[in-house]
Amino acid sequence: MGVIEVPALSLWQPWAWLLVHGHEHANGKRIENRRWPLPESACGRWCLIHAAKRGATEKELLAARCVARAAGLPAPDLPWCNEQLMQTNAAGAVVAAFGGIVGAVKWGAPADCEAHYSSPWWAGPFGWPTLDAKVLPFVAWRGRQGLFGVPLSGLPAAYQWLGKEASDE
Repeated sequence: MGVIEVPALSLWQPWAWLLVHGHEHANGKRIENRRWPLPESACGRWCLIHAAKRGATEKELLAARCVARAAGLPAPDLPWCNEQLMQTNAAGAVVAAFGGIVGAVKWGAPADCEAHYSSPWWAGPFGWPTLDAKVLPFVAWRGRQGLFGVPLSGLPAAYQWLGKEASDE
C-alpha cells in the first residue's frame, strides 16, 4: 500500500476558522466560495482545511464580522481579530492558527449548493458545500494554492481516522 494522502485546501483566516466551525451553529459557514467548481472526485470526501500564514486585513475581518452577524452567529463565539484566532496543537499548547492545518470538512455535491443560495455566506461564482466539519489540533504545515495532498503519515494521531475514510472510498 502506498502513501495515503489527504486533500487539503488553504484559506485565509478568518475564513478557515469559520468553515471548520461552520456546523456548530445553525447559520454557520457551510459553503466555501471559489472561482472554480469543486472537482467531482472531492464530493463526499474529507478535506483538510489549512489556514494560510498571512493574517486577515482589518477590511477582511470587518467583512467576516458583517457576514457572521447577518447569519445570526453569536458574537462571543467568533474571532474578531487576528490575535483571537488561536487553536490547541497536538501537544496541548495554544498557538496562533496561521500557517497550518486547523480542521477538516466533508464536501457535498455541487447540487447541495441550492440550499445555500439564500445564505449570507454564499458569494459564488462556485460554491463548495460542506456536509460536516471538524476542528482538529493545529499542525504547522506549508500550504499551497488549489487542492494539494498531505501525507497522512506526517499528521498526529488525532488525524488518523482520515486514513480509514480514505481506504473506504
